Amino acid sequence: MAEKYLLPDEIDEKNVINGKTEAQWQAELVAMASEICKQARARSKYEKCRALFGYINTKYGGGGFAYRTMDSPEPQRAVQTFAKKSGDCDDLVHLYNAMAEAVGIKSLIGVQQREEDGAEILHGVAAVILEGREDFEPSIAFGKDKAYRKYALSKFGQTDSENLCLVFIDLANGTFGRQGNFELFLRATPAQYANRAAAAANAKDWHGALSDYGIALAQAKDSQIYGDLGKKILSGIRICKNRIGDEDKMEKRYAQVH
Repeated sequence: MAEKYLLPDEIDEKNVINGKTEAQWQAELVAMASEICKQARARSKYEKCRALFGYINTKYGGGGFAYRTMDSPEPQRAVQTFAKKSGDCDDLVHLYNAMAEAVGIKSLIGVQQREEDGAEILHGVAAVILEGREDFEPSIAFGKDKAYRKYALSKFGQTDSENLCLVFIDLANGTFGRQGNFELFLRATPAQYANRAAAAANAKDWHGALSDYGIALAQAKDSQIYGDLGKKILSGIRICKNRIGDEDKMEKRYAQVH
């Protein structure tokens, strides 16, 4: 299994968070994932997924993580979310995926499209392949849509068998296996997210663009897609951060004058 969330190049040796370097935090992240499963006596894949969910989810999780929305829109890496004990939905998913990877489980990011206050938003959840059980709702599309099932299994590098289920884990809302229309966007490509981000940037929706660029970057790394697309995504992230910074400065100046 390719290690996506615990790569050495994901660590900034110079960045210190709460008195520790990112390398130190990452070592603690890996150790904590093993300890959580050990304390829960989790041996099966399902038991480990539930144990990690019980630690990270922000509704009743034992890890004390807080769910934030767009107060700080810059995407965080798993080690940063672990150190800061807070993150948005995508940040929490990346942390879950990193901890799952640390105990030998492949978990990917799924995305739900929904509407709030008349605006379309994307909500990140973790996605895993598990054997069927009665205490969670598996993806309906995964069970009925052969093309979708084939696609999802290929993303996980998993061979098919009759009792496999695609299960979504919502860390921000504290639900394990409850279904929404999450599967709709699991198939979205990094290029599609990058194009969506570019459209948002053209409309000067810098926060929305930055969020979509963050998803595109995570999906591109997951798919081992770099090259020109990676450059486009990173350039877009830099532009959005600069624009957001400029707007923040203008707001502060306005506040000082008035």
